[in-house]
Amino acid sequence: MVAKAERRLAAHQAEEMVSEAVRIRGPLSYSEVLDELLRTAALAVAWRDVLEAKVVDLQAWRYAADGPGTEQLRSEVALFERAIDRTARVLDLVARLDIHQRKARLNEETGALIGHVLSRALDRAGITGEQRALVHTVLAEELRRVGEPDRKVRV
Repeated sequence: MVAKAERRLAAHQAEEMVSEAVRIRGPLSYSEVLDELLRTAALAVAWRDVLEAKVVDLQAWRYAADGPGTEQLRSEVALFERAIDRTARVLDLVARLDIHQRKARLNEETGALIGHVLSRALDRAGITGEQRALVHTVLAEELRRVGEPDRKVRV
């Protein structure tokens, strides 16, 4: 009875912490949701890989008898099997949603918007000709550089 009450209290406290974090941070943008799905996929793969290494390192398949005629695999094997299933589901979701293509489209739309705003700013500043062409060239190069996968850009 006490353990059940402690679990309920811990769950309630965790829910309050999450609610407060969401309130402070605010809702996720569409792009952030896609990023989080990709991050979750990467975490699922990493967790599966960690568990795979643990299973490979097992020197013996040990069984524990829970009663007459019942056997239970080691927890590492069970965790690894669950990790395989979950990883497959997350990767299937990422593939079906075509998240990389959606991210590329969002990046293109953002780049076009930045280019449009920049053109308007250059118009208002009276910049024309060679300098204007150079600004557009440099902007395109920098946007491509920032958009390269796994590239950390210092601002």
